Amino acid sequence: MDEQKTFTCSNFSGQTASCLFTATDEEPRVIEIAVDHVMAEHGFMDTPELRQQITDSLTGG
Repeated sequence: MDEQKTFTCSNFSGQTASCLFTATDEEPRVIEIAVDHVMAEHGFMDTPELRQQITDSLTGG
């Protein structure tokens, strides 16, 4: 079982500083949840760069 990671939207980008969304799960799943969130709520496009930025912003584990 993979270690739990946390994505906190307010820590992700200056554009999302006031967003309270947080997700905790195994890394592959939390990345998918975070990508879905920032696309739907903040207008980001799903790119390899976005996924890397999200991965880099994860905490825990």
